[in-house]
Amino acid sequence: MTLDEFQWGKPLRMRTEVNGQVRQDSDTSDLYFGIEKLVSYCSQAMTLFPATSSPPARPPGWPFS
Repeated sequence: MTLDEFQWGKPLRMRTEVNGQVRQDSDTSDLYFGIEKLVSYCSQAMTLFPATSSPPARPPGWPFS
């Protein structure tokens, strides 16, 4: 997702599939920290480029909640 596609305040869907089977399906409204906080924290440790992916949360379906 690029910045021009992103809408602040609107939940983003997070979905993980393994071999066609849904393992996780949620959205960013379930995150403990908001997107702004996560981006800020990650950008302190690394340069974030378009399409940088980081799994900062455990949406429903995570086996070790």
